[in-house]
Amino acid sequence: MHPNSLSTLVVTLPLPKTTLKRLKSVFPTMHYHPDGNVPEAVLGEVDVFFTSWDGLPHSMDSFSKTPSLALVQLPGAGADKAVKGPAFLDALAKGHCDVSLASASGLHVLSVPPYVVMTILALYHQLPKQILIARNETVGLLGYGHIAREAARLMQPFGVTIIAANSSGTRKKGEGYIMTGTASIPSTFYSTSDVKSFKAFLSRADILVASLPSTKETRYLLDRERLGWLPHSAILINVGRGDLFKWDDLLTALDRPNGNAEGEMDLATDILLHNVERLRKGEKLVNVVDIKKGY
Repeated sequence: MHPNSLSTLVVTLPLPKTTLKRLKSVFPTMHYHPDGNVPEAVLGEVDVFFTSWDGLPHSMDSFSKTPSLALVQLPGAGADKAVKGPAFLDALAKGHCDVSLASASGLHVLSVPPYVVMTILALYHQLPKQILIARNETVGLLGYGHIAREAARLMQPFGVTIIAANSSGTRKKGEGYIMTGTASIPSTFYSTSDVKSFKAFLSRADILVASLPSTKETRYLLDRERLGWLPHSAILINVGRGDLFKWDDLLTALDRPNGNAEGEMDLATDILLHNVERLRKGEKLVNVVDIKKGY
């Protein structure tokens, strides 16, 4: 199939009428199955899937029934469920996959980063002395993707020191769908793969903002010992996946003595159409998920 022939779209998630109208203007043929039940005859002609957070219908146990399929676009940033679908697991077992899976990483920058800043302000205003964020506070961003970049931009005017930790410990060039106005701000990067570096990062984080996906590397990354590396008065805001820590470990850390949708779906559609346009031009897709890593 030539990229320019991307003509048939299958949508398996509920969408507003206005969004469906946008999609119909781009694809000559669109099949809408929000219940996830896609007839086999339709599978045989689909070029692009716009799926729910769970990914492809579980009735698809391989890609043998979708010979024209080029792209599976998710509506959210997380891909951990989608990569565990039968079709992608079958492709992994065979050692190759001709179908691209793309997330909608980047669509949450209008909602989650303001929530981060709002939460920080709310927590500090609730302290007995009504202390505002001081200029000597350090905000540690665990994971530095779209959400963390925008949160850093919003927090910068408060005069905080912003540091970040990722798997490499180095500043990476922004990739994927990046909204205009976001920036790379952290003064220092640390590595989650190096124990000494990660401990140094956590020990500096007066405010820890976690925005990690769910992978085998990040699952329970903040165990009881590592939570103990945080300052005693640290604030933890997790806007990533919930399996970053075990709840018992978090409760133990909290018991320590201390001193104190529709708009996003439109953005997901923007990313889908952006990817389709790039694919038709023969250009590299954005937000491509590594199905082995899960993100």
